[in-house]
Amino acid sequence: MCHGRACSAPFSTGPGAKARLPTIAHRDTCWPSLVTRGLGPGAHLAAPNNTDLPSSLLEHVETPMEKPGSCCTLDLDTFEKTKAHVSAHPEAGKGRFETVTEWRDGAQAVTRARTFTLETDEPSALGGKDQHIDPMELLLASLGTCLTIGWVTQARMRGLDYRHLRIKVSAPFDLRGYLNLDPKVRPGFSELQYSVEVDTDADAATLEEIRKAAEKTSPMFDNILNPTAISGRVMKLSGTVAA
Repeated sequence: MCHGRACSAPFSTGPGAKARLPTIAHRDTCWPSLVTRGLGPGAHLAAPNNTDLPSSLLEHVETPMEKPGSCCTLDLDTFEKTKAHVSAHPEAGKGRFETVTEWRDGAQAVTRARTFTLETDEPSALGGKDQHIDPMELLLASLGTCLTIGWVTQARMRGLDYRHLRIKVSAPFDLRGYLNLDPKVRPGFSELQYSVEVDTDADAATLEEIRKAAEKTSPMFDNILNPTAISGRVMKLSGTVAA
């Protein structure tokens, strides 16, 4: 049942992902509320010694919990029809996502994906105006949103619902790589950690099944965890490009 609404769906599980298995710890509440952790040896890994960095690079604002919706609104019928169609016609499941990013000013850029737009910037400590999300934060958000979809889908398949679901993704950084100060330091993250805060009637064993299945089927989890080939090319434009 989903808050009193029936969600009839087959029970579905998947094998565990390659990442290290997180621990699950109960919280003392009147209903099961659990926190799961993954993608790293611990829930919180201390960032490099960055006490001297400008505060704009380190500030984290906790947003209040929003009123939860329902897993029942996920269109499982269409999802299952798509799955059946791709199973019968594998070529129908192949495609390509594409984004177009245009530089706007300074460190700011705007990215278009289909009919959607997203603006990015850099923190003021790195020369930006700190008016939009940073690309590194965007990577964390991509993983968090992808895992969220997986958790909702897996719950829907089991006829479950959440009173609360929040996924926090964090990663330590070392600016020496980005600033080209030390060739031994990576410009990117050395590892990522995520935690799932969930309030539901499901037991710990079911939540562990959901975690494994969400990780296994998450495209972003796969792209980050496993090597993905990247190729690039440069096209120099001649003359003036019309707006």
